[in-house]
Amino acid sequence: MGIDYTKDSESHGFYTGEEDEEEYFAGVWYHFVGKIVSGRDRFNREVTRSSDFEDVDGNFSVGLSQDLELVPFEDGKLPFTQIDFQFTIPWKIKKKIE
Repeated sequence: MGIDYTKDSESHGFYTGEEDEEEYFAGVWYHFVGKIVSGRDRFNREVTRSSDFEDVDGNFSVGLSQDLELVPFEDGKLPFTQIDFQFTIPWKIKKKIE
C-alpha cells in the first residue's frame, strides 16, 4: 500500500484484564490515498456509531474506513481511506501499574 509506518495518525494502548488474565490492548491507524470499492466500512457514524473490525486471529483485527479521523494532509481532491489495526497481547510485567 505504500504506507509509511513511522507516520501513524494516532496510536494508543492501555492495560486491561484481571489478575492472571492481564492484557495490553493497543491500536494504531494510518491514512492512504484510495477508496473502498467493496466490503464494509469499519465505522459509519450515521448507521452504527460503532466500530466493525475484521477479526484476523482473535488477538488482531483490522478495519478500513472513509469516515476519517485526524487526517494531517487531506486536500479534498483525493479520496483518502483510514486503515486501523487493533491487537491484544499478554501482559507479562508483574509490577502493578498505579
